[in-house]
This record gives sequence, structure tokens and C-alpha cells, in this order.
Amino acid sequence: MAINLEKALQIMTRARLASEKMGVLMSFAIFNDKQDLILFMRMDGSSGESVRLAQLKALTCLKLCENTDNLAYLVNKENGVLRGIRYDNAISLIGGGKLICDNGTIIGAIGVSGGSETQDIEVAAAALVS
Repeated sequence: MAINLEKALQIMTRARLASEKMGVLMSFAIFNDKQDLILFMRMDGSSGESVRLAQLKALTCLKLCENTDNLAYLVNKENGVLRGIRYDNAISLIGGGKLICDNGTIIGAIGVSGGSETQDIEVAAAALVS
């Protein structure tokens, strides 16, 4: 079972509201479990880089079956084994990507970008609270 548009819209709305409450301009991307883009939103004034990173964060979750904040230790500046790689054209190990699950099954992922890593993680988490 993949995420449908109605569920994606609900998640996207919660992400946007959390971002607005925080006062941070962000981009959001939601993909289904087959890595197809279902929904994307870029807030007016958000950075162009946030467009790419939001998508990479969601896709990284799906490729690695893990939230990106759980992978961030790999790129820790002092001792992370991948410390030179925070993102490239295929993955992003920056927090802000969260898996979307239904009864323990991955049905998609959301990527949030535009704030600090902590803000991106917080907004992504808020988006998934129903």
C-alpha cells in the first residue's frame, strides 16, 4: 500500500503550519514507497537549495529505510565515517527526512529543508503527528 494524495495533503498541511509557526521558510517533498514524487511545496521566499534537499532527504529515507536524522552520525564532523559527505546528487544524510508508515509498513517519506537541521527534523516530525 502506497501513500495516497489525500494523506499526503494532510501531512503537507501539518508541515507547512509547523514551519509557519516556527517562522522559517521551507520546502517539502512527499514520495511514495516506489520513490515517485506525490506532492511538493516550496514556500515563497525559501531557498532554491531547499528544493533539492527536501527531495533528497525523502528519497534517502526510502533508499536506506531509515529517517535521515538517525543517519546523521555518519557525517559527524569529528568522527563520522562519511564526514566529507553530507549530501550529493543521490542522497542526503542531513536530518529532516522521515519515513511515512502505516501499521509498520513504509508507504512513503517526507523531506523538509530550509531551516537548521534541528528545525527541519522538528517540522518533519510535526507533519507526521496526526
